Amino acid sequence: METITEALVLGQDGDRLSIVLFPKGEKDWTKSINCQLITKGLASMKKLDDSDDLPEEINDWYDIEEEVKESQIKIWQYGGAHEDDDY
Repeated sequence: METITEALVLGQDGDRLSIVLFPKGEKDWTKSINCQLITKGLASMKKLDDSDDLPEEINDWYDIEEEVKESQIKIWQYGGAHEDDDY
């Protein structure tokens, strides 16, 4: 198991934090724990609107998620539980 050495807080909504978790010594956002979960089809991205102020690196995650959706693996096997939901 990889050791998490950095948790970057991107925002807070009530008692929920939006964070990016990085493995030991890693700074590449595509190597973050978050992105690894998306790449493996184990997590999905929240739909955002233009008012959300997030780092540009997160845009790459949406592209990765689209590729995984098309591959229909794991949570996307049957089209995705949240495909039409605004969660």
